[in-house]
Amino acid sequence: MKCKFIVFIFALILFSQNIFASDHFDYSSLRQISILDQGRIKPLDTFARESVRAITGQIYFKGKDPLETLLGWLARPEEAMASPLILSRYEPLNQKMGFQTFEHRLIPKSLSDNKEFQPTLKNIFLKEQAQETLSESEKEAALIYRRLEMLIKILSGSSIFIFPDPLQAAGWSSLETLSNQDKAQDLKNILEDFTQKKYSAFNADSKNFAEDLKKMDKEAGKYPGERALKREICFNHLRPFQKAWILFLGTFVLMLFSFERGGGGASWFYRIALLTAIAGVGISIYGFVLRCLIAGRPPVSNMYESVIWVSFASVIFALIFEAIYRSRFFLLSASALSTLGLVLADNLPNVLSPSIHPLVPVLRSNFWLTIHVLTITLSYAAFMLAMGIGQLTLGYYAFKPLAKERIKALNLFLYRAIQVGVVLLAAGTILGGVWANYSWGRFWGWDPKEVWALIALLGYIAILHGRYAGWLRDFGMTAWSVLSFLLVMMAWYGVNFVLGVGLHSYGFSSGGFKEVISFVLLMLAWVGFATYRYKKSFPP
Repeated sequence: MKCKFIVFIFALILFSQNIFASDHFDYSSLRQISILDQGRIKPLDTFARESVRAITGQIYFKGKDPLETLLGWLARPEEAMASPLILSRYEPLNQKMGFQTFEHRLIPKSLSDNKEFQPTLKNIFLKEQAQETLSESEKEAALIYRRLEMLIKILSGSSIFIFPDPLQAAGWSSLETLSNQDKAQDLKNILEDFTQKKYSAFNADSKNFAEDLKKMDKEAGKYPGERALKREICFNHLRPFQKAWILFLGTFVLMLFSFERGGGGASWFYRIALLTAIAGVGISIYGFVLRCLIAGRPPVSNMYESVIWVSFASVIFALIFEAIYRSRFFLLSASALSTLGLVLADNLPNVLSPSIHPLVPVLRSNFWLTIHVLTITLSYAAFMLAMGIGQLTLGYYAFKPLAKERIKALNLFLYRAIQVGVVLLAAGTILGGVWANYSWGRFWGWDPKEVWALIALLGYIAILHGRYAGWLRDFGMTAWSVLSFLLVMMAWYGVNFVLGVGLHSYGFSSGGFKEVISFVLLMLAWVGFATYRYKKSFPP
């Protein structure tokens, strides 16, 4: 009797799942379809996420799954052209062009009717051909045009390369070129099912369509397997670096409580903080492994990857120093700064693009990419940790100048972090010269990236030498350690996002300038305030 009851319950669950399965769209089959985009074969799930984010500024636009949004655009192209989709946040340009925005977005169709926009684009193209520097408004106008162009290519099907075709030079045919063929008709049937909300038909047609494409993939014989596609989809939906910053934020809060509470309570908060930090490191490592397997290279070829790597490495350094010195200051500083870095990487996709792109030829030597770039960015992580400890030390100088033992300990920790950073940056700069000789035939060429890396190195060497020679006392070393991080920011962000010149063009981008300037001014103001308080507490 009991056995029959269990069977009845199991059958009821299966039946209920079938009922619910018939009244919703199942995108799992379509997610795994291979698509050729920007020189890389990826799942349709990734293409949808990157396209929706690039055009609208959000992955989950209006709270919808990006694949659902993409299907909506393909099924109703006229409606898409008449809806506010194109992100445009730069208000000076909006006012100059007379753009009518809806939640910082433009209607694509309205751009073709704008009398100011077309002449502006023509002028931009002429300046780009002449290699002239564009103004901020011109850069934003060019970005709007690229978003519009991306949307139009999606709606026309010219960028939907999902049909394996060995006879084509690229190995793929687009939806546009197959407008009269059976497979294109199959996709149109799926879009009709989607528009008319025929859930069962959509799910069945999607599954059959995906299976047919897999057979075509196998016949062509040079496309990623199902395992590789599922791995990338898992990475997309897991969002490991988002979970990492949540754990590091928890670490920071727990570390604060460990300072507030005395006795055994502080010890428990500290132990839990260590566990959350280790968990954050663990999920970050898992994320890096997945990203490396997907990209086939170390994750340090653009600004986004370097930010998440530096944030991760600063926590690693903090845990190592914690094990050596048994001090809570390392983890407190690193968890705060790592949280900040990962939050920025997670929430500024149009500045720090998380998309995975094929490497430019100069970066295709994975050995040198790994050795040189990882060493340089590890030095940034050590300097970021030193900057965090320096900020804490300035706080003690400003508000608790009599805590001399703690200040002395913090200065020692600061000194050790700078030493690690200097060794790594010196090694990375030398290795960069070796790589430059291998790639460009010269060891040193006074490229802006090379020059600013050298300036940052000399800046920190000056601090160490000044302390050793007695030119800098403890407060001077602390203040200059914070200010010297501005040199790192110039080498790291400024050359790529502000100067935008030199042989390291593969890392160039734009955006985030106001936020960085605000951070720099805030740091300068804080150092100035701490210096004032220090001189007031300890007059000469």
